[in-house]
Amino acid sequence: MRTPVRPTSLGLLLGVLAATVGATVYVTAIGYLDLRASSIVGGALLSWDGSTVSVARLRAPVVDHLGIAVVTALAVWPLWHCQRAAATRWHQLPVWAAAATTLALIAWAVASTTLPYSALSASLDGATSRMDGGVSDPLVIAWTRQGALSLATPVFVGVLAVLALARPGARRAPEPPMAEVAIEDEPSSR
Repeated sequence: MRTPVRPTSLGLLLGVLAATVGATVYVTAIGYLDLRASSIVGGALLSWDGSTVSVARLRAPVVDHLGIAVVTALAVWPLWHCQRAAATRWHQLPVWAAAATTLALIAWAVASTTLPYSALSASLDGATSRMDGGVSDPLVIAWTRQGALSLATPVFVGVLAVLALARPGARRAPEPPMAEVAIEDEPSSR
């Protein structure tokens, strides 16, 4: 039986830092994709800087929703791998850090946003209005706010909670017992 490997302080710090940055990038990417999906449902096409490029026919934002699913899978996979390979509860610290960061971003967005909120309140001339929830934040802050208010983000936190509460290495197969077996030759019958 192997003894559990205790992680180093530097390893824990780097894991927590990577999970915190990863969760922030995840929320921002979800915000960008969610904003594009909302604009397509509203009949507008947005450029990278958030300005309206053209008015388009109404359609379902299938590609953007598929992008949200792919980004979520890419964010969950390393944390799932971290939990699955965990030998002790210390190895799960990055999962807890990602969940805490995402919850903090959700709390920030809910506390600092006047509801009803719509990031797509720009009029045709490009001016935004604070009366109808217009975006007056820098673009990355607007994407992060939109991502924190997106419905995909609480689902991500729920998946992280399940990962964090699971036993470390729960799906790992037990090591097979090592036993020696003696095989005797049968006497030849002559």
